[in-house]
Amino acid sequence: MHQAYPFIFSLSAGLLTIFCESAMLEVNPSTIIPGLTSDLSLTCHLDHLAQSVRDILALQIEKEEGGHMAALAEVHVGSPPAVQATQLSSRMTVTGKLDRKDLPNTSLTLTLANLQSTDEGHYICVVTVVDMTGLIRTLTNDVDIISAEANTTTMLKALIGLQHDLRDVTKLNQELTNNLTDLAAQHQALEARLTSCENDVSSLTSKVLKAESRTVSMNSTLAHLSTDLTSCCLAANHTHSSTVGPSASQTVPTSSPSSQCSVSCTDRIDRLAANITSLSSSVQDNEDHLTRVRNMLNYSLSHQHRIAFSVRYNELIAGVEQVPLKTPIIFDKEYINTGNAFDMNTGTFTAPEDGTYMFQVGFPVRGPDPSYLYRAVLTLNNFDALAQIESGGPELNRSIPAPTSELYTLKTGQTINLYVYQILGSSSILPTVSRYAAYFLGFWVH
Repeated sequence: MHQAYPFIFSLSAGLLTIFCESAMLEVNPSTIIPGLTSDLSLTCHLDHLAQSVRDILALQIEKEEGGHMAALAEVHVGSPPAVQATQLSSRMTVTGKLDRKDLPNTSLTLTLANLQSTDEGHYICVVTVVDMTGLIRTLTNDVDIISAEANTTTMLKALIGLQHDLRDVTKLNQELTNNLTDLAAQHQALEARLTSCENDVSSLTSKVLKAESRTVSMNSTLAHLSTDLTSCCLAANHTHSSTVGPSASQTVPTSSPSSQCSVSCTDRIDRLAANITSLSSSVQDNEDHLTRVRNMLNYSLSHQHRIAFSVRYNELIAGVEQVPLKTPIIFDKEYINTGNAFDMNTGTFTAPEDGTYMFQVGFPVRGPDPSYLYRAVLTLNNFDALAQIESGGPELNRSIPAPTSELYTLKTGQTINLYVYQILGSSSILPTVSRYAAYFLGFWVH
């Protein structure tokens, strides 16, 4: 028997919200209308009860079928979320995480697409925990989903909802267009600033070379002055000895050679000292100017965000398994990798700094059979699904899917990958529609 404890079990697919007394139960909607309701999302987590348990072992979502509860999805400690093999598995997507260090945010989300009338029924969420006494307990909560046929009222409400969604999408598209325009202007300004910095570097290099040349010239002048000073002293001593003579030594005091040199060459020594002082001051001024310009250049370059990448693949991706794939798509064509944040060997983008980034994925694919359906999923840190795009599938005349663009705030070191899943069909090869058809790009926004 499952022991009931209050915790959140939420389903989001419409606009209705119901609050229960013992547990906050979000149902959105409580009634599905096949053909009008796009999908059904079930999310299970502990909410405030996370502070009352010592550990959490597993989360599971089940559905009653034929009087028995059948597991649909589950997540365990140390494993990613998994889909169980049922009649619904081909239409299900599972995300979430089980983090023992962050119990309040531990959750399991199941999204059911292409809703049918048979999707109604009794759903239950089961959470296995260890309480504060060390006992293993099972917490449960359930919800009943009802299926209804479309009528004029429900269709009108659905059209109104679609109209609101279209208005929101149009507004978002306009905001993205404005952001792209601003980014283009910022990019041009950064390019101009970089050009200015490069010119400053060239000018600084020229000044440094001139300063070095002047230093060499001054060193040479100093060497000549030192030689002249030595010659002066020797000549002065020789002249004094020749003029005085032996008889004069009794009447004229004889000065030492060093004192005679000082008297004869004092003016030249003063000029030499002045030149040396001027040389030292000039060299110091050049070094100070070089330090200031280098600091300004380093500051300018350090405040320029030049992070962008654009990659594609033009070969068939072999070895596509049933859900889930273990490795991301490895692209084989690199067009841009400014900042070297994208690793072509692993297909991984690593955020080099905190900020908001824009990513866009194009995934037009047709399988060898019209019943094959593929899904590309944008993932954070090889775990959390951020966005997805489907291609192929059994629908007649299904068009090539439009690219998906997403804005995300990332911390330094977080990674983004693109995984591919084969939802329907058994082929082991994922084909491309045409050469350079699938692509992945991203860049730093602010």
